[in-house]
Amino acid sequence: MIKVNVDFKYEGTIYPSDRQEAILFPNGKVFSFVDGEFEVYNAVMTDEPGVMLVDLDDDDCSENLLESPSLLMDMFATV
Repeated sequence: MIKVNVDFKYEGTIYPSDRQEAILFPNGKVFSFVDGEFEVYNAVMTDEPGVMLVDLDDDDCSENLLESPSLLMDMFATV
């Protein structure tokens, strides 16, 4: 696990002011605290070192921890 920054793309636009810190797991998912909630997102590397991108326009961009709380435990267990 490493600490990274995450940019979010929404409606085709990336807003630099929305950048958040997150933890990157070996499986490419990031764990972040956004809008008052912990979230797990699918992310991709950007050309900028230490920055990942989450495409919020993609319906599969996040994992629902309420429906699958064991996901987070599984992610920590793989580290």
